[in-house]
Amino acid sequence: MGRTTSCYATLLRLLDREDPARVLYVDADVEAPGLTWFVQASERLSWVDALALVHDSDDWEADALPVVASQLVANPVGLELSSGRREFFLLPAVRDFAQVENLPAVPEQLVRRRGRAWVITDLLVKLAEKLKLDAVLVDLRAGMTEFSSPLMLDPRVRNVLVTSCARQSVLGTVRALTEVEARTRWSAALEVVVTKVPRDGDSAFAEVNRQVDLAWADSGEGKSAAEDPAPPVVHRVDFSEALLVFDDLQRVADRLPSTMLWAAAEGIAEALVSAATDVPSNQPPAEVTKDRIASLARALEFAEENAELGLLPTPALQQLVRLPPGQLPASVVLGSKGAGKTFTWGQLVTATTLSAFRDAVGVAHGDAVDAKVFPLLFPAHLGSEIRVKAREAEQSVRPAGSVCRLTPSELGEALQRGDAEREGLSFWTQAVADRLGWPVEAGSSVRSLEQYLATRGERMVLVLDGLEDALQVGPQAPMSESQRVLLRALLVDFVNQLRDLGPRHLGLIVFIRRDLARSAIPQNFGQFEARHQQVALRWSPADALRLTLWLLDRAGWPLLPADKVTTAPYETLAESLHPYWNEKLGGGQREAYSDRWVVAALSDLNGRFQARDLVRLVHFATNHSDGFPISRSAMHSAIEECSKKKVEELQTEVTQLQPVFKALKEIDGDKRTIPIRGDVLPLEDDDIEFLVQEGLLYFEEKEGQYYMPEIIRFGLDFGLARRGRARVLSLQRAAQRRR
Repeated sequence: MGRTTSCYATLLRLLDREDPARVLYVDADVEAPGLTWFVQASERLSWVDALALVHDSDDWEADALPVVASQLVANPVGLELSSGRREFFLLPAVRDFAQVENLPAVPEQLVRRRGRAWVITDLLVKLAEKLKLDAVLVDLRAGMTEFSSPLMLDPRVRNVLVTSCARQSVLGTVRALTEVEARTRWSAALEVVVTKVPRDGDSAFAEVNRQVDLAWADSGEGKSAAEDPAPPVVHRVDFSEALLVFDDLQRVADRLPSTMLWAAAEGIAEALVSAATDVPSNQPPAEVTKDRIASLARALEFAEENAELGLLPTPALQQLVRLPPGQLPASVVLGSKGAGKTFTWGQLVTATTLSAFRDAVGVAHGDAVDAKVFPLLFPAHLGSEIRVKAREAEQSVRPAGSVCRLTPSELGEALQRGDAEREGLSFWTQAVADRLGWPVEAGSSVRSLEQYLATRGERMVLVLDGLEDALQVGPQAPMSESQRVLLRALLVDFVNQLRDLGPRHLGLIVFIRRDLARSAIPQNFGQFEARHQQVALRWSPADALRLTLWLLDRAGWPLLPADKVTTAPYETLAESLHPYWNEKLGGGQREAYSDRWVVAALSDLNGRFQARDLVRLVHFATNHSDGFPISRSAMHSAIEECSKKKVEELQTEVTQLQPVFKALKEIDGDKRTIPIRGDVLPLEDDDIEFLVQEGLLYFEEKEGQYYMPEIIRFGLDFGLARRGRARVLSLQRAAQRRR
């Protein structure tokens, strides 16, 4: 196609400037090298050699980079141009044919190692910094292959696509163009060079232009004008006999100025130089300050105070509103403390309608029905703004002139008393009628509620949160039987009857802690949990990274395109966060990988991780660090603060933990260390079993001692019995094997 000739012409244009550029030319086509055969390649370090050095080094920046840089500096290539003597650096593809036949390392081997998906570009960027280069030109193998993709799809790389007028070449080029554009977002246009155009080839060139324009239009569909850069610049290079024979670097350099490729290369070179200042930075945009990120995280930390619509669209939330045609949800959303129950309840209330919530979580409406949201039960400690939103939602649903006969707080008090004046299900159906100011007879049954709405031509979804404010459970204070009856009636009977009706006018979404539901449904709880597992709020390690990326994007620092955050694999998510918190803690090669450490440090020993703790960590770590990436000390300080907050909340949310935690804090200071023997713990067997069950203690059988997760240890003021670092990752792995 003329890739090497086009790349070489661009090199000469960069060298021929009045202020010549410092350029590294990489011949990366191992199968069909270009410039490699026109220099003394056997005396040079090759591209394959450089890849092998990086592949074999655990710390390639310290070990491989200086070797490659020193070899390049020692062996520049010289050319005589019209502007005078010029030199450039060259990495030939191989040293000799033997390397082609027995490659020590190839690009796909490098990118398979953890944290090295973009290491090829990283190497070139570091070389550019070390050698003070103005540009790096890479002559790639034809097509989008395992050799070329690590460079072509890296958003730091500017792609110049070369094609002839042949149909298969054009189709391959436009396909590559759309793939590259989807991952880059350059502010300047991409370049397409159409080579070997016949002298009567106006119509052929026009067809190439049309195909490129169509591909660009398709790739930009649905984007705003701000997102969509200028269309590609298409350069025409007519067939030239002068370029048929590429036999000597100097001879070709002499011939190029008389060809159309010389003009095309000038445009490419100028665009490349101007784009050098536009390379994406690891640092956030100037307007995204530490305070901005920390403040946003602080605002999201307490769901009770959040009154702004916007949330990470997890599969569970999408499943909640992805329903059969014409039906409304009838679901119980289970989640541990801090999993996001109140936050999601608040998002539903803020949305005011089911369709608005569907939009927020990215679920297409199709033939789905809409419904207003009615907050049947409130959490106890709502902020003023979200409380106003909830009151407005109440008023928008309640019939004009009707009188509310039951407030949310009165409903909570009735639950706390275990009010058994009515049979369990009747308690709830009448509570709905009383809260809405409907006639008493409308609340006689679930069917009567549905029918009352049908006669009015209305649809409504009841949302409940705050059940744990009225009902507490623990080893010393089990739920009363009357409370169990009321809770079972809501979670099982109400939901089941709605599902049997195929709800078309009345829906129900109940947010409840998993431990509370288990206490109310001691028999067949596994079956109940399985029935609602698709909408349960469980946070996986990948979800933790997605939440962090979503938060940073919301603060104005998009480290990954928004549409990729919810679908990208774990490795891509982890690599995208390196500018924020480093690949490894503090950037040290011997430190733990940041993504794994964060998840392990915030998880209990049942492997459960809560969204609130991660948002809090972002808040504290960003505050403590001097800049980005976050320092190791800032991460550790953040975990300590997260732990203290976590212990405070656990004592408030699960009151039965108050005496347990108090006893643990009163252990003598020199004995208040981890690991700890069972005979030192001032707790009853039931208390210890409860802590183990909740993932707050882990018994290591080989040692005969107990461990605590980091998210609890600091809050209870426990130190380490042994010098060194806490077993954050190994403890999680051991607990996981035990489970």
